Amino acid sequence: MIVGLIRRIQRLSARKIIWSRPKRRPVLLIDPSGIDILTQFVAIKDVEILDFEETNIWIFIRTILRMQFSTSAYVVACIEMLQPKVVITFIDNDVNFYKLRNL
Repeated sequence: MIVGLIRRIQRLSARKIIWSRPKRRPVLLIDPSGIDILTQFVAIKDVEILDFEETNIWIFIRTILRMQFSTSAYVVACIEMLQPKVVITFIDNDVNFYKLRNL
């Protein structure tokens, strides 16, 4: 468990850290690829993007407090915090996205 935390912190240091609290919006886009297609149908102000190149410190702290150190736990914490109406991704071979269906 401690080893997982150390690895997560090392990966965190390589990413851009977002310090502002994420905003609640009706659409959550997992991975920014495909944002140009999505904005043809939905206004950009209604979309929150979950980018894995960046780490939001608020969501990261929430994940750490639950003692979960995986990327899927980070996504679940983000969804619970933002409470979007729709979660979308344009990466069709992302197995973890399909596991979110029950959530």
